[in-house]
Parts: sequence; structure tokens; C-alpha cells
Amino acid sequence: MSRQTLLTPPDKINAFKLYHREIWTRHRFYHTGINLPSSVRCRLCKTGTEDTRHLLSCSTIKSIMGAVMQEISPHTPLTEPFMLCAAIPALGGGLTLAPPGIVAAHQLTWKFVYSSFIKADLLDEPFVSSYVISAINYRLRERLQGYIFRANLDTTLALGAGRPPREATYIAGEVEPLLDEDLNIKYSHLKPQHTTRTPTPPNPHTPARDQRS
Repeated sequence: MSRQTLLTPPDKINAFKLYHREIWTRHRFYHTGINLPSSVRCRLCKTGTEDTRHLLSCSTIKSIMGAVMQEISPHTPLTEPFMLCAAIPALGGGLTLAPPGIVAAHQLTWKFVYSSFIKADLLDEPFVSSYVISAINYRLRERLQGYIFRANLDTTLALGAGRPPREATYIAGEVEPLLDEDLNIKYSHLKPQHTTRTPTPPNPHTPARDQRS
């Protein structure tokens, strides 16, 4: 089976752009003369000049990142290095990357923050933090379910071939700490939500159909 990461390239691109200072902010638009904004003030928190550095400390964005991390890594400090590239303090000093599952959640946060962030100016759509958080969790759940399917398939094939489940072992490390040792999603808010459809009540103004065959 071919190797793949938890997220797709479109899931990661905005975090990559942020790291390389390629995010289009009001400040950048203003200084390039393209589609001049009415103000360079941050469109989300309404304080500070909206440039790449400000996005790392924007109270609205940090509240979203905090809400996402609260469930899966509540002790992760939302420092500037973490907001920029998911870097956390290393045991021996300095910085190191957070576990892969945390990095994935970080990258998805920037994906959905930025997509809604842009629409707030270009399409005059309201930026709704709760929607952004729901979209992040939905996408993460969707990708985890795909990984679990791959792991279970590999385990079945391995049993038939009399070999160790190499892919399942790889996957467990790739999404740490989002799955447990049995490759089940560890966190309740990321588990599939089973809903029961409620039948639509009949419209009293609609004539009943003739039941005769």
C-alpha cells in the first residue's frame, strides 16, 4: 500500500503560506496596491495592523486554535512559534515539532481560519468562530476515519499473508495522539456522530394519496 499523510496538500497549503509570509493580509494588499482595503486594521479582532505577525497573536484566531487544542492537547502553549509552525518546547531546551496529530490539527486550523478570513473581506461574509471550529473537527474526523479504514484493511491483509501489519503500525505513529492503541479515535468530539432521522410529519394541507393499488 502506498504511503500517504493524514492531510492532503490543500489541507496544508495555508499553514505553509503563513510560514513563508505569503498570506494575503490587509497590510499586504495595501502595500501592493491591489484591491486597496478601506483599513489595515485586523478584520477579525479589530485591533492592530493586519499583517502576518499580527495573525499569530490575533485574539480571535488564538481563541479558535485554543478551542481546537483544548480537546486534544490542553497543555500546549499557544506561543508565537506554535501558532506559526506547531513548534513546542523540547525537553532538552529549544523547540521541536509537536506530535503529528497536533501538527495536523494546527494545519487544518489555518486552512479554515484563512478561508473564512478571506471571505469576510472579499464576499462580506461574517466570520463565525463556531463554524470554523466545526469545519476543522469535521475534516479531521473525516481524515482519521480514512486512516482507520486503511489500518484495518492492512491488518486483514497481513493476517492472510502471515506478515506483521506494517501499514497499521505506521499509521498509529503518523496520527499520534489522536488514535488509541486499538486504532480507535480517542476523543469524543472527533468520533463519528450517529444521528437518527426524524420522519417529516405530514402536511395537513396536502391531500392524502389514494392507497389503492
